[in-house]
Amino acid sequence: MKLTFGELCLLDWVLHFPVGGSDRDHLEWLSRRWRPLREDVWKGIQAFQRNKDLKEVEVEIPEEEAFLLMAMIPTTFRWGTGEDVGFSLKLKLSEALWGERREEKGDEKLKRLLEGGEA
Repeated sequence: MKLTFGELCLLDWVLHFPVGGSDRDHLEWLSRRWRPLREDVWKGIQAFQRNKDLKEVEVEIPEEEAFLLMAMIPTTFRWGTGEDVGFSLKLKLSEALWGERREEKGDEKLKRLLEGGEA
Protein backbone atom coordinates (compact mmCIF):
# COMPACT_ATOMS: atom_id res chain seq x y z
CA MET A 1 0.00 0.00 0.00
CA LYS A 2 1.41 3.41 -0.96
CA LEU A 3 1.35 5.88 1.96
CA THR A 4 2.18 9.56 2.31
CA PHE A 5 4.36 11.07 5.03
CA GLY A 6 1.27 12.31 6.90
CA GLU A 7 -0.37 8.87 6.74
CA LEU A 8 2.80 7.25 8.12
CA CYS A 9 2.91 9.74 10.99
CA LEU A 10 -0.74 9.00 11.81
CA LEU A 11 -0.02 5.26 11.81
CA ASP A 12 2.95 5.83 14.11
CA TRP A 13 0.80 7.89 16.49
CA VAL A 14 -2.02 5.32 16.52
CA LEU A 15 0.38 2.39 17.05
CA HIS A 16 2.03 4.13 20.01
CA PHE A 17 -1.17 5.36 21.63
CA PRO A 18 -1.94 3.21 24.70
CA VAL A 19 -5.62 2.55 24.05
CA GLY A 20 -6.19 0.56 27.22
CA GLY A 21 -4.19 2.76 29.53
CA SER A 22 -0.53 3.09 30.32
CA ASP A 23 0.09 0.03 32.47
CA ARG A 24 3.33 -1.79 31.71
CA ASP A 25 1.74 -5.08 30.55
CA HIS A 26 -0.45 -3.28 28.03
CA LEU A 27 2.47 -1.25 26.67
CA GLU A 28 4.59 -4.39 26.32
CA TRP A 29 1.74 -6.09 24.45
CA LEU A 30 1.44 -3.08 22.12
CA SER A 31 5.18 -3.18 21.46
CA ARG A 32 5.16 -6.90 20.62
CA ARG A 33 1.88 -6.85 18.66
CA TRP A 34 2.77 -3.97 16.37
CA ARG A 35 6.57 -4.24 16.15
CA PRO A 36 6.86 -5.38 12.49
CA LEU A 37 4.44 -2.72 11.24
CA ARG A 38 6.03 0.00 13.41
CA GLU A 39 9.43 -0.88 11.93
CA ASP A 40 8.05 -0.60 8.39
CA VAL A 41 6.37 2.72 9.22
CA TRP A 42 9.65 4.13 10.50
CA LYS A 43 11.58 2.85 7.48
CA GLY A 44 9.09 4.82 5.39
CA ILE A 45 9.46 7.94 7.55
CA GLN A 46 13.25 7.65 7.22
CA ALA A 47 12.91 7.38 3.43
CA PHE A 48 10.98 10.68 3.41
CA GLN A 49 13.71 12.30 5.50
CA ARG A 50 16.40 11.14 3.06
CA ASN A 51 14.48 12.16 -0.07
CA LYS A 52 12.31 15.27 0.25
CA ASP A 53 10.92 14.71 -3.28
CA LEU A 54 9.12 11.48 -2.32
CA LYS A 55 5.33 11.61 -2.51
CA GLU A 56 4.55 8.07 -1.24
CA VAL A 57 6.33 4.95 -0.02
CA GLU A 58 5.23 1.32 -0.14
CA VAL A 59 4.28 -0.26 3.20
CA GLU A 60 2.90 -3.78 3.48
CA ILE A 61 -0.02 -4.00 5.89
CA PRO A 62 -1.23 -7.56 6.45
CA GLU A 63 -4.99 -8.14 6.38
CA GLU A 64 -5.30 -8.80 10.12
CA GLU A 65 -3.56 -5.52 10.95
CA ALA A 66 -5.63 -3.66 8.36
CA PHE A 67 -8.87 -4.80 10.04
CA LEU A 68 -7.64 -3.65 13.44
CA LEU A 69 -6.39 -0.34 12.04
CA MET A 70 -9.80 0.34 10.49
CA ALA A 71 -11.16 0.39 14.05
CA MET A 72 -8.26 2.36 15.54
CA ILE A 73 -7.62 5.14 13.03
CA PRO A 74 -9.86 8.22 13.24
CA THR A 75 -12.01 8.66 10.14
CA THR A 76 -10.87 12.24 9.84
CA PHE A 77 -7.52 13.58 11.06
CA ARG A 78 -5.39 16.53 9.98
CA TRP A 79 -1.87 17.51 11.08
CA GLY A 80 -2.67 21.18 10.42
CA THR A 81 -1.63 20.96 6.78
CA GLY A 82 -5.13 20.78 5.35
CA GLU A 83 -4.72 17.19 4.11
CA ASP A 84 -7.15 14.77 5.79
CA VAL A 85 -4.73 11.89 6.35
CA GLY A 86 -7.21 9.95 8.50
CA PHE A 87 -9.75 9.71 5.72
CA SER A 88 -7.18 8.99 3.00
CA LEU A 89 -5.56 6.24 5.08
CA LYS A 90 -8.87 4.58 5.96
CA LEU A 91 -9.94 4.75 2.32
CA LYS A 92 -6.72 2.98 1.25
CA LEU A 93 -7.18 0.34 3.96
CA SER A 94 -10.82 -0.28 3.02
CA GLU A 95 -9.95 -0.58 -0.67
CA ALA A 96 -7.18 -3.06 0.15
CA LEU A 97 -9.54 -5.08 2.36
CA TRP A 98 -12.76 -5.05 0.41
CA GLY A 99 -12.13 -3.56 -3.02
CA GLU A 100 -15.44 -3.58 -4.88
CA ARG A 101 -17.09 -6.29 -2.79
CA ARG A 102 -17.36 -7.48 0.78
CA GLU A 103 -17.69 -11.17 1.44
CA GLU A 104 -17.86 -10.75 5.20
CA LYS A 105 -18.86 -7.76 7.26
CA GLY A 106 -15.76 -6.06 8.66
CA ASP A 107 -17.25 -5.79 12.15
CA GLU A 108 -17.80 -9.55 12.33
CA LYS A 109 -14.27 -10.31 11.16
CA LEU A 110 -12.78 -7.72 13.52
CA LYS A 111 -14.68 -9.22 16.47
CA ARG A 112 -13.36 -12.69 15.60
CA LEU A 113 -9.77 -11.36 15.31
CA LEU A 114 -9.99 -9.58 18.67
CA GLU A 115 -11.24 -12.79 20.29
CA GLY A 116 -8.12 -14.56 19.00
CA GLY A 117 -9.77 -16.33 16.07
CA GLU A 118 -8.22 -16.97 12.69
CA ALA A 119 -8.26 -14.28 10.00
